[in-house]
Formats: sequence, C-alpha cells, structure tokens
Amino acid sequence: MPFALFFFSQGAVDPVRFVAPVPIEKAGLARSPSAVVRAATAAGISQLPQQPVQFRFQCAVGATGRVSNCVKIDARPFGTMAEYQAALEAQANERTEDQGGAKDPLFRAAFDRLQLYGVSKDFSQARKGAFKTVLITESVSSADAMDLGPAAGRLPTGDLIIDTTSLDLSELYPQAALRAGQQRRVTATCRVSPDRSLACRDAHLAGQGFAAAGSMDRDFEIATIAAYALMKAAPQTRSGLNPVGYEAEVSLRWLLP
Repeated sequence: MPFALFFFSQGAVDPVRFVAPVPIEKAGLARSPSAVVRAATAAGISQLPQQPVQFRFQCAVGATGRVSNCVKIDARPFGTMAEYQAALEAQANERTEDQGGAKDPLFRAAFDRLQLYGVSKDFSQARKGAFKTVLITESVSSADAMDLGPAAGRLPTGDLIIDTTSLDLSELYPQAALRAGQQRRVTATCRVSPDRSLACRDAHLAGQGFAAAGSMDRDFEIATIAAYALMKAAPQTRSGLNPVGYEAEVSLRWLLP
C-alpha cells in the first residue's frame, strides 16, 4: 500500500507538537462518504452483518482539511509521533501482504471510505506547525447496501449527458496520486436516480480489472464513484430519452490540477 511519510522527515515536525487527537465531529466535519460510496464499498461482501461492525481510525489532517494516513486504533489513540509512525508502517506492511482485502473485507470497506472525509479549515489551519489528527469511527453493515431494483435499460455509450461544470474534482483527487503526479481514467456503471444524480458501481481503471485494496488505483476508483454522485444527468439523453432509471457506462479522466 502506498503511503506518505513526508511529514516524518527529520526536522519536519517536532514530536512535542503532536497535538492530542479529537473526534472528527469536534473538528468541524466538512465532508464524509455519501450513501452511494458506502454502498459501492460494501458491494461484493457476502453476508453483510445486520449489526454494524465498527472500526476506529486516527487520521492526519492537512492544511486543506482533508484527512490522510489513517491508522486503525485497537485500544487508545496514539499520543506521540513515534507511536503513530510505527503503527502506520505496520499497517502498510500488513495491507501490502493482503492486497485483495480477503482477510477482512469489512475493514477494506471502512478503510476505502476514509479518503472522503474532511474537516473545517478553521481546525486544519489552527495551531500552524503542529501535527493534528482526528478520530473517525466508520461502520459497515447491511444498512450500507443499496437496492435500486432493475434498470429501465442500458444507454448506448456516449448517449448520457452529464453536467460537470460546477464540480471541483481537486477536492476528491487522491492525495497520494497528487504527490506522485499520477493520472488515471476510470470507468464505472452508473444508474440515473429520480433527482438525476448518479449512483455508480463497479468502478475500475479503463481496460483493467478492479484494483487491489489500499492501492493508488483503488483510491481513484472510490474517488470516481464519489465524484459522479455529485454530478447530475441532463433531463434528456442525446437520443431524446428521459434518462431516469437507465444505466450507462461512463468514464472519468483524472488530470492533475
């Protein structure tokens, strides 16, 4: 699993300035995974539990309010940079050995959602120079599943018109990919909802299969589903159909800002 240690370099952060973590709600929750993203990350898990299974994470907060470098907490939160760094490295090594997420698909679903959390800029920009973390509890259960019923049909490629004019993809661009200068094109199958928003599934890199858990490619897949959930289909397709209830294959090209 690719992860960044850019803030751990010698002299970058003084360990005594590691601020005590706070629940993300107290940091001014600004963004969180949508119902569509929760459904997409839970799809494919056999026998989702009826009772929510909870996972607790401690995540770093960047200057823009986005969270990253999330580490699972088994007991108490990490109180020092050394503890946090050691746990982050151990988790990365473990997930590298389990690229398909087969050991714990519930954990994979919870972890995949974390990149979509964000906090207020008031919190992220306070106490500049200090290293801030937030605590996130993410649950996975059968309530995450989304049954849309049968589609009205499948639209030909290119028939669906999607309004993307007001969407700023920079807030969803996978952070590890930004740092690495990576771009991708992701394909997904999307259903047009009654309000003409898009509920997408089966996101994958164009011409490839589904990405491994914890990989940069997987981050692009999740970001694509989140991005399309913010978009709207036009009232009519290019062929003149009302698109509500129809499915279409769409592709999103992620270009560096």
